[in-house]
Amino acid sequence: MASLAYEDLKEYMAIILEMEKANFIQKQTLNNIYQKCRRLGNKKTIPLPNHYKNGVSVLATVIVCSIIGAVFMSIFLIVQEATAGRMDGFWGIIVSTIACIIVGVIVGGLGGIPVGIVIAMVLKLIINKRYDKQYQIALKERDKEIEKDNIRVKNENVVKNRYIKQYNLLMEKNLKLIGI
Repeated sequence: MASLAYEDLKEYMAIILEMEKANFIQKQTLNNIYQKCRRLGNKKTIPLPNHYKNGVSVLATVIVCSIIGAVFMSIFLIVQEATAGRMDGFWGIIVSTIACIIVGVIVGGLGGIPVGIVIAMVLKLIINKRYDKQYQIALKERDKEIEKDNIRVKNENVVKNRYIKQYNLLMEKNLKLIGI
């Protein structure tokens, strides 16, 4: 009689082991379905492209134009004084040259201010047009990427709904087996 009880107990333990294996596999399957559901149908975050502004400095352009204007004006005045014959003797050359340089720096420097401002504004317009064009192209590429992502999300949501149905069916079966 003891051997019969041992055989029954052995058979009972084998059944319990099979039920635990089935329960473990079912939990793993439910977990896998849940994880797949979480990964599907999520939109990507697609950032806006960088919109650059030009780095043309009005001040730097004015300074460069003023320096160029001062140099050219000084050279022009020195040449004009020399061709007019007003540079006589050593001190005449020194004084005339210094006077021409001072006047050239003042007149050329002041003349460089409006010229530098105009050049800087023209450069800004040209560069900004180029950057705006590049930005518009980048925006169109981003819109295409968003559209592709929306199609992907739509297709994944169909699969996700199927997984959710499977998950719910398995959960119902699992709850019935447990007795809840």
